[in-house]
Amino acid sequence: MQNYIPHLDKKLYCVFLWDAKTERFAYSKALSDIAANLQPHPESKTLTTREDWMGGAWEESTHRWNGGKLELIEQDGLGLKPSDGSCSFTYTCSRLIEGRLVTTLEKAVCTPEEMGNLPDCPSSPTPKPSPAGGQSSKRK
Repeated sequence: MQNYIPHLDKKLYCVFLWDAKTERFAYSKALSDIAANLQPHPESKTLTTREDWMGGAWEESTHRWNGGKLELIEQDGLGLKPSDGSCSFTYTCSRLIEGRLVTTLEKAVCTPEEMGNLPDCPSSPTPKPSPAGGQSSKRK
């Protein structure tokens, strides 16, 4: 750990990985760049990071190694919404789908009860309601 920010419980790490070829530890820029509250998950071969900000906003990201490169596969977060007189937060989920990070859920969060009961993130995008009273333009 190279830095700790107590009021946000934020731990920043400088990460070194074992290099079997050189039989030495080597600095990992890819991991060090994302290393806020880094948690490895050996069973799924993934890593999660979590950022918490003042005011209640947060973001959690899941990465995996793919072809020797670190790849973002999931990202969920509760973001502050610009003040327009409605809800204060937006809950967003994104998933890696066919090589692209796609938003699968975006939901306004207006009350403390909703904050404590966020929905599960879908693995595919939630269909948006069609305009004009729910009539779909696709023929069946």
